[in-house]
Amino acid sequence: MGAKIYKVIQDKQQSILSRWIPAALGNVNQNEQFKVHREQDRFSDPLGYAIASNTQAILQWLCSDDPDMNLSKPLEDLCRIKAVQDSRPSESLRFIFNLKTVIRESLAEECDVSQYAEDLYRIDQRIDEMALLAFDLFSACRNQIYKLQAEEIKRMYGRG
Repeated sequence: MGAKIYKVIQDKQQSILSRWIPAALGNVNQNEQFKVHREQDRFSDPLGYAIASNTQAILQWLCSDDPDMNLSKPLEDLCRIKAVQDSRPSESLRFIFNLKTVIRESLAEECDVSQYAEDLYRIDQRIDEMALLAFDLFSACRNQIYKLQAEEIKRMYGRG
């Protein structure tokens, strides 16, 4: 990936995050709650803090060529949050694909996006790879939740 696109995305990081975090939050009530707690205090708004810090870590991974940079931890944290919500996997993980649009919209504010076509294609590939990993993590989290629910039901009825 061209170093120039890294620089542009890093320069636009706050703009990208300000658009992407509400997509990661998912529903209107949570978006309003996040706007109230702009300081992203992990004690007064733990959900907003977790989403903000993990989306920032994911964006840093996206802009990095460092093969040792770990994507699994922030992505798993977000997938755990999404897995406990009562929504379909496609709805829960849509925010990952929204990152493609958010990046393009942020870049389009200052430059012609077509000049970065090849680099954006590579970024899209990385986002797609991230989405596949997210689906695996999300599925594992949901599976764990279902197992815990089944065990609890067994305990309630004396079959465990």
